[in-house]
Amino acid sequence: MATYYMPVKVFEETDVVRKKAGEIAKLGSKALIVTGKHSAKANGSLDDVIAALDEYNISYIHFNKIEENPLVETVMEAVDFAKNENVDFVVAIGGGSPLDAAKAIALMLKHPEEDSSYLFRAGGDDSHLPLCLIPTTCGTGSEVTGVSVLTRNDIKTKQSISFKIFGDIALLDGKYLESLSTKVLKNTAMDAFCHLVESYVNNNATIYSRIVCLDGLSSFKNVLPVVKGEKKPELSDYFNLLRTSTYAGMAIAQTGTAIPHGLSYAFTYNLGVEHGRACGYFLAGYLKMACKKWTCLSQELSDYFKTNLNNQFSTVGEAEVNLILNTAGIASVEEFEKLYALVCEKVEVEEAKLNKELDNTVNDLFNNKAKLSVAPFTITKEELTEIAYDISRKN
Repeated sequence: MATYYMPVKVFEETDVVRKKAGEIAKLGSKALIVTGKHSAKANGSLDDVIAALDEYNISYIHFNKIEENPLVETVMEAVDFAKNENVDFVVAIGGGSPLDAAKAIALMLKHPEEDSSYLFRAGGDDSHLPLCLIPTTCGTGSEVTGVSVLTRNDIKTKQSISFKIFGDIALLDGKYLESLSTKVLKNTAMDAFCHLVESYVNNNATIYSRIVCLDGLSSFKNVLPVVKGEKKPELSDYFNLLRTSTYAGMAIAQTGTAIPHGLSYAFTYNLGVEHGRACGYFLAGYLKMACKKWTCLSQELSDYFKTNLNNQFSTVGEAEVNLILNTAGIASVEEFEKLYALVCEKVEVEEAKLNKELDNTVNDLFNNKAKLSVAPFTITKEELTEIAYDISRKN
């Protein structure tokens, strides 16, 4: 059986916010605009949203305190800010942090009598205020996922809330990426790439989700020269970067992420490593394990690889991994390792501290049987350790 569910209405074009002001207006009569501190103003997206709201005489309030890896406490501050203002929909602008935070805010504004523990309560009512999501980075794909990942200081890690909160509309405009720093662009593009790979090498994958992955990987191939720093991006490249991220979001909305993301969360919380860079840190190790242990041939593996499996590849996993990487314009796992070293800064941490963090992360993740089960092959604790330590042993 194969299913596919992606309820977000996506619009992609230049000046999309102004052109689709009527779609925003359908969501309600007073908006809460959720952003980070600076970027939405700097890239022009906030001014475009305000102009669109003004065109339809829709009032709004603006909360601009969302930080990177948003805190539960910040989400609740936004809820307190808005709960007595009679807002009836939420517009989120930014990267994954404002978009993820906005989903949680929209949920809590629908349940104002609840405290923050509701965010992580299984089986609760998932009703929420309508959402318009406007991405301005090219990493998380949060505009088309139901996932909201927040930082929990109480347990010292990042965690998804217990609800699937999809937006109503997503508005994609490549021009908002033009003001991104090179570092942010590369780290968020790495996050999108990880999403595509982890969604494909995934026990929850279907023929439909893998088709989306392959389209996303082809889109990534188109912007690989930009990601490598070999080409100065043009507007068409920014659209391709954004489209790659959205494809990746559509993919993980079906499957969830896999082992590299599971290892990355504490890495980000405790070592301050940016999310995309943290996920990419563990990706080569995951792919090497897939080459060794993945034995179930997917429907998407091309006839070429099926025909030549015995001649060119020693395992089904090698064939699958090569299909994934080749579609993205990457020749091999070793070439991905070179790409990661080129695109993402080296994780500079004292060896003893790094090893302690990796050991703790492996222990925690190995006890998370739900996350381990997402891999399409069994993983022992020793093998999880091998994945986690793969890159550090080369440095």
